[in-house]
Amino acid sequence: MLKKFKDVFLVLLKNGLNIDSSDCSIIEDMSEEDARWLYRFSNSQDFAHIIAAALWRGGALERFPELCEKFLRKWNLAHYRNARIESVYNRVCELLSLEKIDFLPLKGIVSKDLYPESWMRTSCDMDILVRKEDMERASCLLIDKLNFAKGEEGTHDLQLIYSGDTVLELHYSLIEERYGKKSSYVLNDVWSNIIPTDSCKKSMTPEMFYFYHVAHMAKHFIMGGCGVRPFVDLYFMRNKDSELLSKSRDILCEAGLYKFAQACEKIVDAWFCEGESGEELRDVETYVISGGIYGTMKNYSMVHAARAGGKYRFYLSRIWAPYDDLVYTYPALREKRWLVPVYQIKRWFRLVFRGGIKKSTKARGFNADTKEQEKKMIAMLQNLELN
Repeated sequence: MLKKFKDVFLVLLKNGLNIDSSDCSIIEDMSEEDARWLYRFSNSQDFAHIIAAALWRGGALERFPELCEKFLRKWNLAHYRNARIESVYNRVCELLSLEKIDFLPLKGIVSKDLYPESWMRTSCDMDILVRKEDMERASCLLIDKLNFAKGEEGTHDLQLIYSGDTVLELHYSLIEERYGKKSSYVLNDVWSNIIPTDSCKKSMTPEMFYFYHVAHMAKHFIMGGCGVRPFVDLYFMRNKDSELLSKSRDILCEAGLYKFAQACEKIVDAWFCEGESGEELRDVETYVISGGIYGTMKNYSMVHAARAGGKYRFYLSRIWAPYDDLVYTYPALREKRWLVPVYQIKRWFRLVFRGGIKKSTKARGFNADTKEQEKKMIAMLQNLELN
């Protein structure tokens, strides 16, 4: 798959994103089977709308009427999602500014401004950080004045839903104890790393935004895969400032993420800048493209078995969940650690009656993998210093 990914998908992705508008001769020889693979793969990476643009330019879509309809639907959906999120986001910014609440936009809502056109960078939601002391007031204002509905509450955020289809993740902390504990020391100081401004709408310094992006990539990487999109984000960040890796070195080292960031940069070079990732990163590339944008249970299982020191220890952790995992699922446990046994039992009931057993069974899918693959996973995590 890696060869087809590089020879077909990446060529069209760069064309669609205006990174490389050179002649896409591969379109002329594309079979319907290749086009179907391209749709499935690009859709799994949430880039079907970009591939649609490249195929449209090359006049290939008209050769495949059925796929043409699917690709164009994704293109239209990307424009709709962008316009919808932008409209709701502007109303949120206006309200929080009016109420004198400092807020910090995060992730995709910021990254999309780096792309040639904002619709190119899709997002399933928008993320905003407010100070912890402003969290309750901000959420109440959004519910009362903009008619947001309250959704799930996490350990560090609250999900708010507008008109049933637009999700706002309102954060009061960027720290997730379950993943990247070393990153917590840096992210805990995020409000000290913003660009000075009189506006309530704040922005991270480029170095902190870069660090947060890498930390978030690492989190999803160990959860089963981060997909191609974060690497595209990195490419456009570097377009704005090519020295971000060196400027962020100290905080990346403090969080144990420098090696991972270096590897990500090499992959960006190989994919978008005619560089070479090298044999040592071949397994990382394969892992990324096999997981899709949200990762897979198989990848998750292999990574966590490697980090746990073997599959049997991993199975044990699936039965007796670590405290950090329990808190992530049940935020109320944070102030009541003595109730851990009660919540372990509650989790078991959830596994039995809410489909968790089925997911746990899927998690055992990596059982069929060879010892060699297990060694590769351990070596990959050690090389990235994510073990």
